[in-house]
Amino acid sequence: MNKATARRELQRLIDKAPKIAPSITRCKWQNYGEVTDEGFEPQKAQRWEVEATSLLQGLASSGGQPFALLNGQYHERKAKAANYHGRSIFIHEAVQCLTTAVELLDSAVANIVIPERQHYVAAAAELETPQHVTIPWLLKHVSVSLWFTAAGLLVAAFLLGVKVAGFPLLQSIFGILGTAHTP
Repeated sequence: MNKATARRELQRLIDKAPKIAPSITRCKWQNYGEVTDEGFEPQKAQRWEVEATSLLQGLASSGGQPFALLNGQYHERKAKAANYHGRSIFIHEAVQCLTTAVELLDSAVANIVIPERQHYVAAAAELETPQHVTIPWLLKHVSVSLWFTAAGLLVAAFLLGVKVAGFPLLQSIFGILGTAHTP
């Protein structure tokens, strides 16, 4: 879906919301005390929610990180809506998400794409599997940090073994009492 179509559909849903949940027009910045389900049209609201969810999901999957974050916020609000005193409140909060989506479409932030770590994939594709893994091959292809990690793990395992060998329970199981055997 191109930006013009997405913007038009978002605006259509925003404009349609007060007709589905008329009391949201009385709402002042998340003061939902005056919002009721009077005049609420459940069948139209269901279709509206499906359209809003589909549109935000579509933008999230094709529009970059900002839309993915917005879609996550939309779903969080939808989950919290079960605790609201009226379904109209969710319509109002969803309108806020749709309005933000329209603003993001016009923003340069919407075009930011976080690059994936493709250089690792390319490096792995260039690496040929050796017929025999040798010490020289490992020295050439394994990073120094991995060597230090492996050495640290070996030292930790040895020290843990020394410490555990001093436990009386293990000494009795394995017969390690520290006494010399007499013939």
